[in-house]
Amino acid sequence: MDEAKRARVIEARILLRERFRSHETPSMADATPLGSGPPNRHAMPQLSRDQLATTKWPVLELRQQPEIAKARWKLTVDGACHRPLALDWTAFSAFSPFSALEQVSDVSDFHCVTTSSRLSFTRGTERSGSTASS
Repeated sequence: MDEAKRARVIEARILLRERFRSHETPSMADATPLGSGPPNRHAMPQLSRDQLATTKWPVLELRQQPEIAKARWKLTVDGACHRPLALDWTAFSAFSPFSALEQVSDVSDFHCVTTSSRLSFTRGTERSGSTASS
């Protein structure tokens, strides 16, 4: 990361910390939470203050994408889990338990730090006959 970019990241973190310290971030404990729109499932205004509703996803990238050869790619699941697991690309691609996991659909509001908000965004898919609820 170049020095100018590093300085911008540090400045943004300092501003965010000051925003939280000044209590400018709304919460359910506030007498009148800041924002607009109907209440969401948490009883907060659906659109947070200073956010702009959008129907598109903002494209955020640093124009630096690591190139990882499939021969070197590995997924490791370990730590506080019942069955630690390590898969290379071939094993991951053929691993059937991922396709056997219960699929659910969820509708949520997505608020990005770039001030873009995607409202009532549906993610996931529900398999036919599934009894999962969001």
